[in-house]
Amino acid sequence: MSVKYVYFNSHNKEVPYCYLSPEYFAKITIKDETFLNLHQYIEHHRKSEEKLNLVELKSVIYQGYKELFDQHKDFLYNFKQISNNDKVKFIYANANDSILGIGFSASQALFNKHKWGQNLIGQILDLLYVEFKKENV
Repeated sequence: MSVKYVYFNSHNKEVPYCYLSPEYFAKITIKDETFLNLHQYIEHHRKSEEKLNLVELKSVIYQGYKELFDQHKDFLYNFKQISNNDKVKFIYANANDSILGIGFSASQALFNKHKWGQNLIGQILDLLYVEFKKENV
């Protein structure tokens, strides 16, 4: 089984997988608070808490994407259709963030794979992808 790398970052609607980017304009409401996009939701939690540890930050990201997919069914449908035969690895190619992303743009990612950041958003999407695929079995 081959691995399909899915790079995302842009909020430009012309770019494939752009809806996965936390900067993509997609309003979500969580606990009676409305956010313009997932990035705003994640940053709200990063700033409002004393200091989120890694587990708490992953939990915030996970909850945010679950709500995004619940409130935007077309995103969920597209997400589930990414691949039927390959193992999928999601890469948040954000050159400015090596915690949420890899710290490199998509065009520089493969040349610098040994220097990648934590890619927390990619890790959570990997997890969700497997969960949603299991639901369809």
